[in-house]
Amino acid sequence: MPLVTIKNLHKSFGCDHLFVDLSLKIYRNEKIGLIGTNGCGKTTLFKILLLQEGIDAGEIIQRKDVTIGYLPQEPVFSGDNTVLQEMHATQEHVKRLQSRIEKISHDLAQLEGKQLSEAMHEYDRLYFEFELAGGYQYENRIKTILAGVGITEEHYDMPTSNLSGGQLSRLGLAQVLISGCDLLLLDEPTNHLDLSAIEWLERFLRSYKGAAVIISHDRYLLDSLAVKIVELSEQRAFTWKGNYSNFLSQKQLYLQNRESELAKRKQFLKKETDFIDRNRNDVGMSKVARGRAKRLNKLLGENPDFLGKSTKQRSLKFQFKKTTSLSHNVLKCRNLSKVYNGITLFKGLDFELVQGDKLCITGPNGTGKSTLLKIALGIVPPTTGSIKMAKTLKVAYLDQKAEELVATNSVIEELNRVCPNMLHGELRNKLGAFLFNGDDVFKRIENLSGGEQNRLMLCKLVLSEPDVLILDEPTNHLDIQSKEALENALSNFQGSVIAVSHDRFFINSVAQKLLIIGSDKYGKKQMGAYEFVEANKSPYSHYSELLSQRNGALLEKKQNVASKKTQKNSTNSLRKKAPAAIKHLNKYRIEQLEEMIMHTEENIAELKSRFGLEEYYKDHEKMQSLQKNVEKSEEELALLYMAYEYKLS
Repeated sequence: MPLVTIKNLHKSFGCDHLFVDLSLKIYRNEKIGLIGTNGCGKTTLFKILLLQEGIDAGEIIQRKDVTIGYLPQEPVFSGDNTVLQEMHATQEHVKRLQSRIEKISHDLAQLEGKQLSEAMHEYDRLYFEFELAGGYQYENRIKTILAGVGITEEHYDMPTSNLSGGQLSRLGLAQVLISGCDLLLLDEPTNHLDLSAIEWLERFLRSYKGAAVIISHDRYLLDSLAVKIVELSEQRAFTWKGNYSNFLSQKQLYLQNRESELAKRKQFLKKETDFIDRNRNDVGMSKVARGRAKRLNKLLGENPDFLGKSTKQRSLKFQFKKTTSLSHNVLKCRNLSKVYNGITLFKGLDFELVQGDKLCITGPNGTGKSTLLKIALGIVPPTTGSIKMAKTLKVAYLDQKAEELVATNSVIEELNRVCPNMLHGELRNKLGAFLFNGDDVFKRIENLSGGEQNRLMLCKLVLSEPDVLILDEPTNHLDIQSKEALENALSNFQGSVIAVSHDRFFINSVAQKLLIIGSDKYGKKQMGAYEFVEANKSPYSHYSELLSQRNGALLEKKQNVASKKTQKNSTNSLRKKAPAAIKHLNKYRIEQLEEMIMHTEENIAELKSRFGLEEYYKDHEKMQSLQKNVEKSEEELALLYMAYEYKLS
């Protein structure tokens, strides 16, 4: 049975139909990628599932007691609580259970008979619920999840009002992940995450026991996690089995089949219409012609979309002009170092780029990636060393914070800064190619969405006709179709590209070289460290394989060292005299003691589970016997642990 079922959903805003006859099922443990163009209703669908938005018609069925966790794109906090207080607030139910368990445990000594039986039954029920919710590990889980999303100990006691927008997004994600809900609704969860945090999130969600519906433009994540893709299109939900790559191949085949079917229908319609027109006035065939005309009109009346309705949506499509520079050498970086506020971002950095090279720079947040671009542009000075570009090259820069845009300008005024001699009509045509239509061109920059600002900056880049592109997070806020358009344009660009990005799909598609800043050889954050990876194809995938091999070798080395240490401890322990209480256990090896401990713990758990059974709590003698068995097993367990620790010492 599905966790959630949506049947024939209709939703409109005024005269605009958002959903018409939309249906969808979400099953337990499923990880679903929710995709579609900007404005197709992905976030609205989430709000409908959360009952924050009404519907015009249809039905939404949820399983009884299903819990839903929601991550909006911009989480909101009161600002008074610290980071840890906000995380603890999500665990109030666990803390309440812990308090009740401790109280019952304290009261057991004063109870007997039926009251004791009932208290033990309640204790076991609460303890089972407590362990199911995370038990005594909730504090460790809080810190593990905070570390996973990139929030460190220095932020724990910081009020949320002091956090940046990116940190607030990561805190919101951490809150949702620790909730343990049956269904997670995640709206762009990888926003503001660096590569290591994104990879950690993938591992977390892959092992998460609940279901998750993920709105994301991160195609690598959708490939890694999704068991099905739900595409919002044509006011409905189309479900495709498999990950994002499977969706692409299935969608292409679907469109080809639909075009083929449409061509057959057009041919049929033409053939029928021609027959009717030729024989309409023919004495012998007019009756047949009228009959076929009647059937054709009925067919078209009952099937208004018989010839298919236009499903083509305007999408971004552009190319950069051919470069005119004759310079072969593009950039030389020699012994470059940068120290900021006493922290070394990078030291002794050396590399060169020649015409046509495409370099992507990635690494943890705060390690100097954007700073390196600004040093190359001459905006920020280096501490030591140099980085120089050929003076004959025309360089264009895309700034992730859009600081290069004038907030008070309109869209068309901003473009006019790049092309002061271009006519108004030409400017509008150029903007139209970047999806600025009608009155959109008169919008002020400060009122644009992040995606609109990015598209405007891309338009400015194209019209500047550069030889070198320096791009800081160019795929931020772009939908999947726009990302693909950018990747195609950069792949065909004859000049050089230097781009900072955490988008693994983008890196694989565009780059031949990869510079990782701020990570050691195992992928752990280490300020000042860097590594170059060169691969003609998919450099991120190549780097990921290198990390996997290195970490595998490191783990094997640690296991060998631990094994030798255990053997040594085991040998030494045989030479020691065991305490009298555990002498009878001295004959067992460490591995055997571990197994005996495990079996004894399982036996105790099984005995305790009987406290809630009617045949025990209604029979005083049976309950006393059971209590004695538990106490005896716990004494045995204590001796086993003593023997185990003695052997390790």
